[in-house]
Amino acid sequence: YSGYHYGGGYGFYGSYGGYDQTITTERMYDQTAIFFVETTHKFQLGIYFKDLTDELRKKIGQNSGAIVDVIIERTPAFQQNIMVGDIILSVDEKQVPNAKSIYTLINEKSADDNKILLEIYRDGEVSKVEVTLDK
Repeated sequence: YSGYHYGGGYGFYGSYGGYDQTITTERMYDQTAIFFVETTHKFQLGIYFKDLTDELRKKIGQNSGAIVDVIIERTPAFQQNIMVGDIILSVDEKQVPNAKSIYTLINEKSADDNKILLEIYRDGEVSKVEVTLDK
């Protein structure tokens, strides 16, 4: 226990948050668990994405894109053989700056337009895959 106190609340330091947060020297561990359950929910695409790491940016030679983190079985992405580790570079010829932007680009599609064109980086090669969304 270091003895120092900082106010917490909404990311500010000081006494703004109305409570004290003790800073200790104990190690904190990031423990993540992923649970898979059967669902009747329809996924438009069926992919969970993460932002690129600095190492991947160097590998592909650009700062934009998002890495495929999870593929859900029996979804459009699974059927088109998109794989965990693939890097999505663009959606419908629009560059993907980060993981969050992919969802925005997909949601911008009109209700009657259910096809998207993904530009994918895999094993040093870039390819394009057309995917029909489940809307």
